[in-house]
Amino acid sequence: MNPRALNLPQSFDEIDFKDLVKLSLVVLLLAVIGVQVWWFLKQRYVEKKYEPVIEILDELAKAPGTNASFRNG
Repeated sequence: MNPRALNLPQSFDEIDFKDLVKLSLVVLLLAVIGVQVWWFLKQRYVEKKYEPVIEILDELAKAPGTNASFRNG
């Protein structure tokens, strides 16, 4: 395969930094979205895992003289 067929820049002056900035922003955006999806799935797993404990704590919080709640809402 001929490396010249790829149309790669031959010198540092030929590099278009606007494309590099766009590429880095796209990679950063995808990384942020990936972390958000991972965090959401992790939170959902933890909530399902501790659902019985949360229900018991909610029942205990309904006792007279308490105004605690163990859920957001």
